[in-house]
Amino acid sequence: FDFDAKVSLAGNFSGWQPIPMARSNSHVFSVVVGLPPGVWMYRFREELGGAASWKTDPQKPAAVDPASGQICNTLIIQTAPQ
Repeated sequence: FDFDAKVSLAGNFSGWQPIPMARSNSHVFSVVVGLPPGVWMYRFREELGGAASWKTDPQKPAAVDPASGQICNTLIIQTAPQ
């Protein structure tokens, strides 16, 4: 992401509403979201100079979101073994 950008995280866990991410001095964007077990789809929204674009992380698993038809990253959270 561009260092001057506003970056948000959105996914099926937030109703696809962007959650603002904090930027550190070392150019790392982060946010903490507590999620229960399940299959979660997410994307990043980058806003820069009045324009916004959706992005995925190329280093993480991706799939097509059946609800939107968009390519999104996927995160699977399993329950802890008993």
